Formats: sequence, C-alpha cells, structure tokens
Amino acid sequence: MQIIIEQILNALQMGVLLFLIASGLSLIFGLMHVVNLAHGALYMVGAYFGITIAQGLGNFYLAVLLAPLLTAAVGVLVERTLLSRTYGRGMYPQVLLTLGLVFCFDELVRIVWGAPIQTLTLPPELAGMVCSAQ
Repeated sequence: MQIIIEQILNALQMGVLLFLIASGLSLIFGLMHVVNLAHGALYMVGAYFGITIAQGLGNFYLAVLLAPLLTAAVGVLVERTLLSRTYGRGMYPQVLLTLGLVFCFDELVRIVWGAPIQTLTLPPELAGMVCSAQ
C-alpha cells in the first residue's frame, strides 16, 4: 500500500511540475509574445554559477544571492542582443533561436565546467531531515 501511495504522490508531483512549466510558458508567450525554450538552460547556467561561487568563496549563502543576479545578467544580455531581433517576426524565429541557445548553453557548460556532474555539499543547517516520522 505504501508503494501505491508513493506512486500517486510522485504522479501528482510530476503533474504539478508540468502544469507550472506549461503555465509559465503560456504566460510568457501570452503577455510578452516571446516563445523562450531556453529557460531550463538558463537555470542550468545559474546552478553552475552557484556551484562555482560556493566552491570558490566557500560561502553557500553568498552563492545563493549572487548566482541569480549573474543568471539574470546573462538573460538580459541574451534578450538585448539576440531575442530582441526576433520581435515582430512571429514565433518560429524565436523557437529556433531559443532552441539553438539550449544547445549553445549546454556546450558552453561542458567547455567551462566539464562533462562530469558537479556536486555541492550543503551547509549543516540545511543537511538532514526537517522532521522524522516516528
């Protein structure tokens, strides 16, 4: 019975995640008329920024503050230099550009940080469980 409950919760979690992704994409497209398929690639770059800052400075919390700012700067740079050129041309150039950016960011991460998975140890305050079942 426990496995069934776990699978139901996993399915619910995945459904909510897919709903959030779909609603985020449709909201961005509906309000700004931009189809950006490179959101995940920017999240990946932000995560690598965070790992690099945390390992370089030895401060996890500083990395939590600085990584989103650096990622936002990359996003603004991409929007100002590349995405703005596709405005008014329909959604297909935006789809092609942002899909190409996914591949470019993926390869850039491999060049800069390497192919192996990077890990980061959590600070003691965040390690462990919040509460244990008794």
